[in-house]
Amino acid sequence: MPPLYHPGYNYLGPLRQASGTAGDNSKTKTDNEMTLKTILKPLQSLQLIGLICSYLLGAGLVQYINPLIDVNAMVQGGVFFLSFIIALDYLCGMQSTLKFELWEDTSPLDLVRIRWAYRIIAAFFVTFSTSLFVAWMVQGNIEPAVTVLLVGNLTIGMFYYLAQVHENLQPYQVLFEVMLVVVSPPLMAFFLQSVPIHRFLTMSVVVIVPLYLSYRLLEDLVRFDRESRVRTDALGIKLGWDNVMILHNALILTAYALLALITLFGLPWFITWPVFLGLPIGLVEIVLMERVRRGYKPLWKIMQIATASTFLISVYFLAFAFWSR
Repeated sequence: MPPLYHPGYNYLGPLRQASGTAGDNSKTKTDNEMTLKTILKPLQSLQLIGLICSYLLGAGLVQYINPLIDVNAMVQGGVFFLSFIIALDYLCGMQSTLKFELWEDTSPLDLVRIRWAYRIIAAFFVTFSTSLFVAWMVQGNIEPAVTVLLVGNLTIGMFYYLAQVHENLQPYQVLFEVMLVVVSPPLMAFFLQSVPIHRFLTMSVVVIVPLYLSYRLLEDLVRFDRESRVRTDALGIKLGWDNVMILHNALILTAYALLALITLFGLPWFITWPVFLGLPIGLVEIVLMERVRRGYKPLWKIMQIATASTFLISVYFLAFAFWSR
């Protein structure tokens, strides 16, 4: 059965529509609000929430293994990682302002303001994170493993940024993001406490990686119509409309299958069973995605909330289980 709706059409509606009857003051207010919303957009993404949660997951596991945790090092590491990702987001946002096809609904004056705001904010967070790293070196509080991890994150961040420029790297940008947001923060929490890698860390991360990736694929579907015109090498475009939906559903099922598997390999039941509370929401998301495949109108907002919930619920209950023991 052919789709009843155009694949990837933006059913959320246009971001902004011009109104010929609105007064100048109303239009100015709308433009200012749109500019402010665009400037603050990187600070409101699930990416930052996922980074904080995954970092707290790693810190909680450290506390579970060794109750004598250095709170000061934990806080500084989290602030550093958060500043690094925010700076990277704004650098990428600054690069995106050079692609005018992505800013069709933005006036030239607003675009100039946004570009300068991104430059200033990126420069601030780059300076802040660099100063914090230099302070660690001066105080001698940085371990060799932390240095290696920071160099690795800097390299991944460089490729993440270059994916905005080079089309050959665009399909891999989401994988770079997964490494920076889900994989590296728990490692940072471990290395800052001079604690060797524990098998529970690997077991926990392999569960949340597919869930985060499924959310990012859903975001590609929401923007499919727009990105198919301006970013032909993005992962979602490369895979295709139907394949992205299949992979999205498979990742959700894979995450909970891995959770059941690692329970058999030694992850305590008191840690894993609360995570399964997100499985019904994941199944609802799969049903909603199958409706889209059959040609029904997508319920993007509900689907975004459901997919984000499966990820956040899993990270929260894993972290809570480690911190509460």
